[in-house]
Amino acid sequence: MKKIILFVFIWTSIIHAKHADSPISGIFGNSENKAIYDETGNVSEISNRNNFTTSATVSCTEVVVAIVFDRYASDISWKIERENGQVVVSGSGYQNSAPDVSENVCLEDGIYTFIISDSYGDGLCCSYGQGSYTVSLNGTALVSGSSFTSSESKSFTIGKASPPPTPLNLVGSDITSNSVRLSWETQGEVTNLTTFDIYNGNEVVKSVKGSKTVTLDGLTPETLYSLSVRAKNVQGDLSEFSNKISITTLKGTDGGFSKEMLDLLKLVNEARAADGKQPLKMNAKLVAAAEFHANDMKNNNFFSHTGSNGSSVSNRVQDQGYSWSRVAENIANGQRTVQEVHNTWMNSSGHRGNILSANYTEIGMARVANLWVQVFARPLSSAFSNDNSIAVSKISQQLEIYPNLLSGDQNKINIVGHNANTVYKVYSMTGRTIHQGKINGNTLEVNDLSPGMYLINFVMDGKTVTKRLVKK
Repeated sequence: MKKIILFVFIWTSIIHAKHADSPISGIFGNSENKAIYDETGNVSEISNRNNFTTSATVSCTEVVVAIVFDRYASDISWKIERENGQVVVSGSGYQNSAPDVSENVCLEDGIYTFIISDSYGDGLCCSYGQGSYTVSLNGTALVSGSSFTSSESKSFTIGKASPPPTPLNLVGSDITSNSVRLSWETQGEVTNLTTFDIYNGNEVVKSVKGSKTVTLDGLTPETLYSLSVRAKNVQGDLSEFSNKISITTLKGTDGGFSKEMLDLLKLVNEARAADGKQPLKMNAKLVAAAEFHANDMKNNNFFSHTGSNGSSVSNRVQDQGYSWSRVAENIANGQRTVQEVHNTWMNSSGHRGNILSANYTEIGMARVANLWVQVFARPLSSAFSNDNSIAVSKISQQLEIYPNLLSGDQNKINIVGHNANTVYKVYSMTGRTIHQGKINGNTLEVNDLSPGMYLINFVMDGKTVTKRLVKK
């Protein structure tokens, strides 16, 4: 049914912060974390508006949220979010004696996500009862469910969805013998429900949600690919195609590293040789850490050594399974070529210090659009005794997961070596939290994963263990 409701909006203080795009170098050592900041500046813009609007009328549609609880209603909370993340209605604080709840909610036309959470981590079904939930319109279920772990989210549309954004300015970078990184801009709003399909010719070869970058891997060496991107919304409406680009993968002798990054490595090692230092070797785990942060900055629109999930460079390196004794990071924004970004770093004392330091033996580098990341490290084994290395290894071996490769409809992994207090977070490679909660039993259910690589952080007895999970 349709209703007309009156909204009153109060606009108040809006604060914007603008940070300079100059690169910053962060340095971390054995016993202290120290950052060197140079050539930086900060400007704050503050504007206040106290406008009062009283005559906005909005048409809405009434839906019904119905939840049948298990025996522990107090564990359950829920909310409905708009496409932009704004919470429009929520519920929590139920008594365990409550068998069910039903609420009528009036929603404007748009895209919404229903999110239900269980603080204990066993969902509504079926350990302690046969619970379920439904969001319905005129008796027809829009979303429903019952069996989940700590949380579940499902999207639905009221009225006509907004048209999908149009992809523009598609570019390819970091071309290797078996992969290429793509990035693009858009005209129109991108949300976490926007799907981008990547085409090779007329065939969809990969899809990604809510992100304007993607890495195509598993490509064939010395092969020509004709690539383009198209967006679609939750109702399946399609945008126009982006511009089409042609790329040719390299010969299979590059170790999987792009020519661009190998050229940058050459410049780094030439500078080190001129300063009497040993050359750095490329390390795939450090490359993965650099790629993670470059994608995070691009997708979440920021420029900082601190990731969108609060991570530092040392966290990101450790998350890739690299045990370090020293680690540092250079970042830059806006440079268009390898030579340009190298010159920028070499003309800055903090960045040049990282490039020429004898403390580091390995490097990983990445570029996403015009965001650049260098990660420097010395592995733990070269600085500590074997006893210490073994002790660190034993910590990470206390907890294991299997399988760590999920295919098709697989959504459960087995966990060993944990305890009743273990909590977890599943992150995408862009740093977005996908699932989180407390481990219940010996299995973890990870629903709604798109194909790709994920990191799972397990926290147990004050220690964090990170495992990698791949969904095909």
